[in-house]
Amino acid sequence: MKRGFSLVELIISIFLLGIIVTFLYSSLSALEQSNKILSTAEQKLQIKDKLLNILYDDIFLSDSLTLKTGEFTTASLQTKNSIYQINMPYVTWLVTQPKHDLMRIESIYPIGKMKPQNEHYFHISKVADHVEHFEIYQSKKRDKVLLYLKRAEQPTLIYELPKPLSVKKKKIQKKSHKKEKESNPIHPQIRVR
Repeated sequence: MKRGFSLVELIISIFLLGIIVTFLYSSLSALEQSNKILSTAEQKLQIKDKLLNILYDDIFLSDSLTLKTGEFTTASLQTKNSIYQINMPYVTWLVTQPKHDLMRIESIYPIGKMKPQNEHYFHISKVADHVEHFEIYQSKKRDKVLLYLKRAEQPTLIYELPKPLSVKKKKIQKKSHKKEKESNPIHPQIRVR
């Protein structure tokens, strides 16, 4: 006589299988949620690193830094750092109104010479959005730069960027250009606070 599964045994096995599938689904859902959280955190870190690296290279490969204060700081400089393969480009960092986007403008011309006929020479990159505060301060000795950036619903970024002058360039500059006090710096380590 052949023996098969009874209806009760079949219902119990389906019930147990349903419980196992429910636990597997909830653990997969939790794993997917944690992956989203980690991915978002990684994107934020990449944006922060990208912003800091570009600004770091712009400042430390520049000959001069002009800061205009207002609601937000506007930083203008001529640097050796170029994203668009321009030799010694003029770079301006500013926050746009009313969207409060942090923009980096790179060109062969200073931003003051931006006109409709030469606008194709200006490369505009959006670096960060929803900026509440963007301030850059330079020490009196011009050996340090402090960056303060606050974005909506993001932690505040405060970086102290040391900018030492090359000793050789400093001596040469004193002989040839007495009014200018800056030269091409050596890349130091970034100190994060």
